[in-house]
Amino acid sequence: MGKKVKVIASLIIALLIVIYIGQQSIIHKGKLKSVQITNKEEIDGTFYITADDQKLVISDENTWNLISEEERYDLQYEWHGKSLPVVNLITIHGEKSDTKH
Repeated sequence: MGKKVKVIASLIIALLIVIYIGQQSIIHKGKLKSVQITNKEEIDGTFYITADDQKLVISDENTWNLISEEERYDLQYEWHGKSLPVVNLITIHGEKSDTKH
């Protein structure tokens, strides 16, 4: 009986580890529509914006420079694990674009 308990406990622990690793490696995606940028900041060479109370990373300085706090935007972003979301598409609200930023 003791051996079965150890095997079952080991399987449960292994399953929990696999689930945790899977959750950390899954790429999550999100969208924000018609949001206004409430804050822009650069910290140690990393560019951030805040939109809809979410802090997002802009990976390209030129894109970050073009973002205006007075304009409304549609955003698509991705993240995994506990990392901050990274914007991969930003357009002025109502305009279409196939270009990723």
